[in-house]
Amino acid sequence: MARTSVRRFVSGASLATLTAAMLTFGGGGALAAHQVGSSGTIGTYSWTDTGAQPAGTCNYNGGGTLGHVYIVSVKVTAPDTVFWPAGTGASSGTVGFRVKLQHLTGGAWSTVNTGSEATATATRTTSAMFGQRHVNWNGPLTGRDRALVILTWYTPSMTVMGRAKVVIDHYRNNYDHLGRSYCPVVYTLV
Repeated sequence: MARTSVRRFVSGASLATLTAAMLTFGGGGALAAHQVGSSGTIGTYSWTDTGAQPAGTCNYNGGGTLGHVYIVSVKVTAPDTVFWPAGTGASSGTVGFRVKLQHLTGGAWSTVNTGSEATATATRTTSAMFGQRHVNWNGPLTGRDRALVILTWYTPSMTVMGRAKVVIDHYRNNYDHLGRSYCPVVYTLV
């Protein structure tokens, strides 16, 4: 669970409850899916994203030109939970899950492709159910990529009520099967 989500999840809790929650959700500083921005009213959510269970998968082609293997897509597992926010007047609503592929250029991440959005219904006590999402590669031929997830909570008229941006920090890949904190764009085989 992103630390900011942990804070939302346990807001108003006692110090003992907060300490237990931090231990449960891995608040010890380990690299994991983390929220990098939010706007409006959002619900709580959680993700499993560890070295042993990466939330992202980098997919590569079977053989490129001149001994290179290039990235073709990135997949992201579904969030473990996504709930409807309390205090909104409604007890349930629609939540969207979309993945953006970002490329590191000059020290900054820029979006190079966006996948389609899946939507599902969430309540305050029942999580929205999603499958994994993917986004195809459409970026520069060098460097590294990552997945940025956009979770969107919609009003009944389908206008945006709130949005959370979450970076996935662990990736396995289908080329050398190693884990990394990003997706290399290319592997050189020679």
